[in-house]
Amino acid sequence: MVSDLSRCVFEEGTVRIHLVWVVYFVLVRLSYEGLSYYFFRSTLGKYLFNLRVVNRDHPDAPLELTQCYFRALVSELSFFVGWALHGTLFFVMIAVIGLIYGRELGWFL
Repeated sequence: MVSDLSRCVFEEGTVRIHLVWVVYFVLVRLSYEGLSYYFFRSTLGKYLFNLRVVNRDHPDAPLELTQCYFRALVSELSFFVGWALHGTLFFVMIAVIGLIYGRELGWFL
């Protein structure tokens, strides 16, 4: 039990984030995107569609490594935040519809 908890970075109730997933997220995903932007100005998917990442002010200037990693971090976080927002709004919508039609159907007193 102690060795299982020692690998845990965050634990609150039933939510557990293991160190393995943190390392995967940081090292593999962010490094792939950041280094791909830095060296090739695109990831494999962008390359297939002939898209390039450029600096807005100086399109011909090389990208800085910090720009590339920040872009990769923002794109990963926006994906997760976007899905969290959509999921929250979906459940709020279901709750509001349930309240509106539940009264008509006699679900509530």
